[in-house]
Amino acid sequence: MIHVLGSLYHFALTGRCFPSTRSASSKSLAHPDHNGRMICQRIRPISHRHSRFQHCWHHLQQPDHQHSARPFGREWAPQPQQPSRLCARDYFPLMTALVVTAPRFDLGQCTQPGYIDPRPPPAPPVLFWKHHIIPDIRCMTHAGIALPGPHSFRASQIRASHSSSTTATPPRPRNLLCNQWSSRHLSLHHLFLLVAIFSSMPRGSAATSNLEIRDVPRCSRAYEVGQGSEPKWLRDKSNESWHFAGRNLTMTIEADPWKSAELTGILTTTLLRDVMGVNATFVYASGSGDLYKRISNGQVHFNVEVWSNDKLNEYQEHVVKQGKAEDFGLIGYDGQSGIYLTRNARTLYPDLNWTAKADILLKRPEILSLLPRLEDAGPTARFNNGTFVCSETHYPWCKNGIYTPPQCSSNPGSCRVLYMPHPSYTVGLLEQLVATHDLPLIVVYKSEAWVRSELPKLSATNSSAVFFWWSPDPLTERPAPGADEPYIRLGFADFDPGKCFPETVKGKVGQAGVEYKCDWPEELLKKVGSPRITRGHPQVATFLRQLMLSRTDIMELLTEDAKVGNTTAVCDWIGRHVDRWRRWVPPPPTGHYKTIVPVSQATQPILSIVLVSAILTTILVIATSVGLHRWSQAAPIRAQSPPFMQQILLGVLLMLVSVYFEVLTPSAPICSTRIWLLSLGLTIVTSSILVKTWRIFQIVANRELKVRIRREVLVAAMVRVCRV
Repeated sequence: MIHVLGSLYHFALTGRCFPSTRSASSKSLAHPDHNGRMICQRIRPISHRHSRFQHCWHHLQQPDHQHSARPFGREWAPQPQQPSRLCARDYFPLMTALVVTAPRFDLGQCTQPGYIDPRPPPAPPVLFWKHHIIPDIRCMTHAGIALPGPHSFRASQIRASHSSSTTATPPRPRNLLCNQWSSRHLSLHHLFLLVAIFSSMPRGSAATSNLEIRDVPRCSRAYEVGQGSEPKWLRDKSNESWHFAGRNLTMTIEADPWKSAELTGILTTTLLRDVMGVNATFVYASGSGDLYKRISNGQVHFNVEVWSNDKLNEYQEHVVKQGKAEDFGLIGYDGQSGIYLTRNARTLYPDLNWTAKADILLKRPEILSLLPRLEDAGPTARFNNGTFVCSETHYPWCKNGIYTPPQCSSNPGSCRVLYMPHPSYTVGLLEQLVATHDLPLIVVYKSEAWVRSELPKLSATNSSAVFFWWSPDPLTERPAPGADEPYIRLGFADFDPGKCFPETVKGKVGQAGVEYKCDWPEELLKKVGSPRITRGHPQVATFLRQLMLSRTDIMELLTEDAKVGNTTAVCDWIGRHVDRWRRWVPPPPTGHYKTIVPVSQATQPILSIVLVSAILTTILVIATSVGLHRWSQAAPIRAQSPPFMQQILLGVLLMLVSVYFEVLTPSAPICSTRIWLLSLGLTIVTSSILVKTWRIFQIVANRELKVRIRREVLVAAMVRVCRV
């Protein structure tokens, strides 16, 4: 309670560095019109509570910033000589839940008292899932905490590092006045959030997948459609009466480490952020083995491409039984994993029966003679801390970072190498196939980047290799229609759902009685997310369910990605297929917009009425003050404590002066002066009333005075009786 009252008192005096609520009961805005004059606007919100706020746009000359923002309804575009700052004036907000857990802030770190710099910040950092989180948080609040980017965390302050983008960023609502936070004043809630951050950071372990934040630059084409045409989730570009009310959802979109998932994840993140205004962050997972756990515990909120054939137990546990994850339907294209062989082997031995199964072809001495030995395979994959990616601690079948099947244990030199990107991709299924079919292959784990870069080099030099991969992926797809496939897929026995149970093999490689002989089936890939999306944000859930890409779409994205890069390929695809993805986006919910009603200072009747009332009140205050001074010795006046009455009148007079400033042209000094006059006047009035009330209480509660009064009353009564 002391912290709450102290925070309110400090804000009343300074008007600085205090978190605002999500909405306000009234706002007035000032910005230059087409002729450069300052005009005012009043926002009529749909639903507001807790506080009263007013904001003024003041255009100042700043030599360090040559591009400014046109607020509310105008594009962010270069405007030389017109940089902007947002001037905030808060009418002593009565904070409710925000105040209780809000930390005290380091005021010395603020840029300027009472101002917000409206220049567009970099892409927002990832935030923990919670409703009512407003993006671009500059200070920590109880609603969430920014997750620092890689290598950007320090004990004394929290920052998020992002690469800058050349694409314009739209204005976003701010809810704090500072951009730094002092760690000397941590509430218990923030300590809990810090512990959660450290517990979710990668530690170089193979047990859980590392998550890496990836910057997704803004796609201007998507943003133009999102703000200028139906369904108008952002704001209408041609109508300045619309203003985006603010985003209240923070989402983390996860993609697993292969190209199709990466491109689909970037596409989903871009449309959520640039069209629907969701504060979406894209993260890159190093493995897919525990994706259902990450969704269930809230670490991520949506995965765009889930291969569920070898995760049926996890699906049953987290989706069907617990309900902590939700099936959002199919993504639209299919996929298939398998073992691939470089094509030069078929060129060298065209007479071999290449329609035979892998368990036959991979035992042929002609093919084995083309594959590298273990000593030629090079180092196996390791984490940054030096531990093997396939460590014996988490994958018991691995020793020294590789898997050596029983048939190769006695004489490893007689076996050849099979390359595998990551053990979590099949969680023992590939290794058990090698052991069951008695293939003379040692599984060596390399990174996906190594496979993508080195396998084409081997093919170019007529060298051979066998490796685990998947489709759709540019590495295994035909380079052009009608061309030969660069690699040959070697199949095992056809997958039969009644006989093949990959879930019974996962993690049990080499155990007694464990066998597996089936090939990987063609899978219809799923979308899986958090059920909190459906409960709290049904429009976003509708978009995620309607999001579907065909095989042609994903191949188009993969082809463009090889030429121009992932983000550019996605943005170009968005520009070419507006009619496609626009159908995925539902209309915004009711109350999504605030309406800006222009207010003229010269002709507005309400302003005139307020000024006349202020003048009459000022005359009454002055007359009362003169009367108190003239008749200060009169008994009725002395009983009212004239010093306190004079202080109350002084506070009222200061607040009235702040009202008169309404007729002046908005500027930074005027905004600051109004904040000080209003806060100081209200503080003087409130403090005088409190002190006077306390003095009266002390008088009334005085026991000796009560006894003396009773005695005097009794004596007076007795005297009157005697006289009678």
